[in-house]
Amino acid sequence: MKHYVDKIDRGLARELEMYSGSRFHDPLVYATEGGKRIRPIILMMSAETVGYTDDHLLDAAVAVELLHTESMIHDDI
Repeated sequence: MKHYVDKIDRGLARELEMYSGSRFHDPLVYATEGGKRIRPIILMMSAETVGYTDDHLLDAAVAVELLHTESMIHDDI
């Protein structure tokens, strides 16, 4: 499982790097730190189980984690 978490964390860091010049960068990094990454891990393991190992799999997993993070923030507001 750690291998998946590390991969997803690297993908998140890469995605958030696009906002490095924005005042939102630090809050975005803070919001995505920690967590078990269960949803993206389930996505990746499910896809790999049926033989899907495309490069876009990590992008989809990162999108799932960002969507989950957004829903948690929205729920708190």
